[in-house]
Amino acid sequence: MKRNSLKHLIELLKDEDPKASSHAMAELLASLPPDSDLLAELQEDQDPALRKSAHQMQVASRQRLFRKEFLDKDRIASSDIMSLLTDIHMMWFDEDNVADISKDWEDLLREASEFEFKNLSDLASFMRESGFRTPSGAEFYPEDFCFGSVLNEKIGADFILAVIAAGLAMHQEHKFAIVKTDAGFGVMDRHSRISIPSAEWAVVHDCDELNTKLFDKEMLCRNCISMLFVASIVGDSFRYSHIFGTALSGKDSISELMPHPLGKCGEEDRHRRSNKKSDPK
Repeated sequence: MKRNSLKHLIELLKDEDPKASSHAMAELLASLPPDSDLLAELQEDQDPALRKSAHQMQVASRQRLFRKEFLDKDRIASSDIMSLLTDIHMMWFDEDNVADISKDWEDLLREASEFEFKNLSDLASFMRESGFRTPSGAEFYPEDFCFGSVLNEKIGADFILAVIAAGLAMHQEHKFAIVKTDAGFGVMDRHSRISIPSAEWAVVHDCDELNTKLFDKEMLCRNCISMLFVASIVGDSFRYSHIFGTALSGKDSISELMPHPLGKCGEEDRHRRSNKKSDPK
């Protein structure tokens, strides 16, 4: 970025018009690296408005880097699925408290510890009797794909419910896999029996015709982020479409990939058609 343009944007950060200052912040964030010395310098400026804007940019820059590198294979490998799903939850509900989500999980573990899971049927019965179920309607809510919300409401996407069930079983030293089948996601034991959350946790003993596919942590996270990306498009949310699009693509910005009005993809064709309509014959 040219020095004059940079200086102009820094001056705009002090503007009392929130639209002007927000625009300047967006332009600077798109141009500066996350570890920019300039952001650190601005946070020490004498102007309180400038300091505040610089701090907001620093936080936003770190969050952007976090989202960009979220699906890094080493990061996924070193984290447990509950922590990863909690992080994804916080991308959507950024004002929620991680400690509250952890408490809900610990409470559920404590409740489940009073029951002995001898097999997959026992686990399925516990999940069903505890009220965990998939949504009954066709509505598309982001809460259904957010781990903390599903824990709290006991309603959510089948793959989130399957993760919860497998996590509870693991604490009783049962290792169940998360699988995707023609009937939806489910929990599978070592005998290839599968419990399907969307079928009221019914246990299928013959799964040869279900086209079973194992899902690991990365696949589950990618699926979760993809569904929240779709939710952001359905909800016409510019902010969330870019948050989850960045996490999926690993790019700093996805403006060039997103169609109007969420991005710039197809902008030249749109201008060309507009000019063609306005040209007199």
